[in-house]
Order: sequence, then C-alpha cells, then structure tokens
Amino acid sequence: MHHGQADRLDPEAQADHRGIVPMDIAREIRKVRIAEEWIRYDSICVGQGAGRVSGWFDTWQDFAAADSIRWFGGRQGAGKAFTNQSAERNDFAQDIRYYKCEFIAPVGLSSLESDGNDGFTLPLIFSQLLPTMLHMSVVMSDTDEILSFPASEMTPGTPGIEIDGAGSPTVLTKTSGGNNARNGFFWPEPVMVAAKSRMTFEGRLDRPIRDMLLALAGPGNKDMAKGDGSGDIVVFPNWYQIKMYCGGPRVVQPRGARSSA
Repeated sequence: MHHGQADRLDPEAQADHRGIVPMDIAREIRKVRIAEEWIRYDSICVGQGAGRVSGWFDTWQDFAAADSIRWFGGRQGAGKAFTNQSAERNDFAQDIRYYKCEFIAPVGLSSLESDGNDGFTLPLIFSQLLPTMLHMSVVMSDTDEILSFPASEMTPGTPGIEIDGAGSPTVLTKTSGGNNARNGFFWPEPVMVAAKSRMTFEGRLDRPIRDMLLALAGPGNKDMAKGDGSGDIVVFPNWYQIKMYCGGPRVVQPRGARSSA
C-alpha cells in the first residue's frame, strides 16, 4: 500500500481538529474488514425475584415509579436468554439497520394464578396497551437522541387473544405472521455505530398506564401441581418482559478459517 493511501485510511491522519473521522474514510475502513450479521438484544423483566438483576423490577409499582427504563446499559446478572450485552460500550463497530421492541407476557391461566389479574387482563394490557403509552428514545453517547416515538412503532405485529372456556379463561398473547427478530423499525440508511461507543434505549411510561400500574399489586405466581400425586405445589413466578433488539453487520478483523486465505 502506498504511503498516501495508508494515510487516507488512517483515522488519526484523517481526523479533523475535533478528532472526528470523516464519514467517507470510516466507510473505507469498514471495507477492509469483515462484516458479520449480528443482532444485539437486551430485556427488562417485571415479576417476583426479577429485581435481583440490575435494572429489573419485582413489582408493577417499582416498574411504574422508575424515572426511566434502560436497555443496553450493561445488564448484570441476567442470563443469555435475556441479553447478549455484557458491557455499556460496543466491542465492535456496527451498522444498525433496524430496531425492534417485543412485549412478552406470560400465558394467563386463571385456574393457576395467585393474582387474578395475571389470568386475564394484565397479559392483554401489557401486550396491547402498554406499547402505546411507553415512549422510547434511542440515544448515542448519552447526548444525541436519534429516535423518539411510542414503543408501538417498533413492535413486530399485532397481539391477539384466545379464550379457552368461559369458566377458566386462558389468555395467549401472540404476534400476527409469526415472530422474527428482523421485524420492527428500519432506518432509511444504516446508523454507523463506532467501536467503544455507547447506544442506549430509554423508555418512559406515560399516563394513564403509569397511574394504573402504580395502584396495582403483582405480578403474581402460577401455583402448579408438582404432578407426582403428592399434592405439592410448585410456584412459578410470572415475569413480564420487554425485549429490545437492534441488528445489522458488525465490522471485525478477519479471523478463524476465513483469515487463512
């Protein structure tokens, strides 16, 4: 590579007086690396015992009283089913093509619920009404808000309801057309997120959903028979989840088998 071309690809050589790499140079740097499709996801949960994880909530009152709800802030203590984000800052540069917000309510089984609201009303309210009253912001480096609208604009589909038996209703929340991590809000042009930068999602509840949740007890548990004839009960907590996704190619150095060519 000629010296002039090396300088042209060197971020330090091309940075302006504020230390910002011009956009065309950033694009060229990406071209000499490997683009891997990558989906980042993070969840918040509301339910008994969830509060042991950072940023999660044990009760509806705790959830509704929070000044803001944050995703991609370095979740500590959650399992891989809930998040693959282990730190506040991105390890790799990534071109974000889409965002998605998914509201996951537990199946309501009225005959098993310790809190009757979990058996019928709350799964529907959580999946259908809450997204319209939860304002979402996407913020870069704690300063630049690049997206601002209700969470309902980022959801993958329309939740539905099925009721099994008038005396013992069962509520199933589902999305039309099936679930897909790539459903949601798409950018006209990908958002170029630099390595070691921070992109966070912030949610804020609005009235009247905040007032209603502040007044409610719960979530409760499902009291399930152990199934061995002993009559013993297994307690299973109802966790309500809001899971955020963002996806697009991340930029990495050639590695593994691909780097031996």
